[in-house]
Amino acid sequence: MNDAPTPDAPALVDVREVARKLGVSPATVWRAHSAGLIPSPVRLLRLTRWNRQELDSWLSAGCPPRVKWTWTPAAGGGQCAR
Repeated sequence: MNDAPTPDAPALVDVREVARKLGVSPATVWRAHSAGLIPSPVRLLRLTRWNRQELDSWLSAGCPPRVKWTWTPAAGGGQCAR
């Protein structure tokens, strides 16, 4: 399966898409979010979404905990604080 984003892929993804990318259930995504294990989502009124580029960078960096993760959209990538 190819997870590369297509030009028409949304910039923000919902919990089901995050769960699919991680190979877990949506409930596990919410638990990981509560525990600070995944990047913070964006709140849009009543919607909660994750930035697709940040998730991809986070996965490429080896899924560090949120306290060690920084992401700058302009730089196009994230870093782990050592």
